[in-house]
Amino acid sequence: MELDECIVKRHSVHKFSPKEVAASILATIIKTGTNAPTAGNLQEWRFVVVTDETQKEKVANACEEQIWMANAGALIVVCTDNRDVKRFYGEPGNGYAVQDAAAAAMLMLLKAHELGLGSCWVSAFDEEKIKDILALPTVVVPHLIVVLGYSEETGTEKPHFTLGDLIYLNRYGKRAAEYPEMGEIIKKLVEKGKKAAKKLHQR
Repeated sequence: MELDECIVKRHSVHKFSPKEVAASILATIIKTGTNAPTAGNLQEWRFVVVTDETQKEKVANACEEQIWMANAGALIVVCTDNRDVKRFYGEPGNGYAVQDAAAAAMLMLLKAHELGLGSCWVSAFDEEKIKDILALPTVVVPHLIVVLGYSEETGTEKPHFTLGDLIYLNRYGKRAAEYPEMGEIIKKLVEKGKKAAKKLHQR
């Protein structure tokens, strides 16, 4: 599967089959995540894989009682050990750790889709409860949870704003579409995106 297809067709899944996700697949997905960049190449990610039914239920309850999560094959809690990143960068290192975790998670979502799995990014949770459930050390911070499993949903098209509403040139407030050359580029990209999406959804 090509990267563009993964990006366009990946979407958040909330309904999973009870089928187990093989350990080899989970390892492959996490390995992909570790190709993400990190501040100073410190690679401070830590991943807690949750497959035990009781543990999944506890985690789901700590995520504002999003019980649907417990039905997924596995939950991967993406954390960082912030000792080195804070030692090198001080307080800003905490922000870098969040970015590093997010970069790894995005790669994991794309790899999961390539391997035929459904996924969802969850970041609404009680941090202290998650740390207690997973016995995380004080220096390890949970940032998000990648929910993985075999989807029982049909693919859905994600709504998007137009590029002209999102891009500014040189300074905020001056829309890039107002510049003739950039405006034409945006139009072409939007049309290309529409054609690619239509082609993918016709398969």
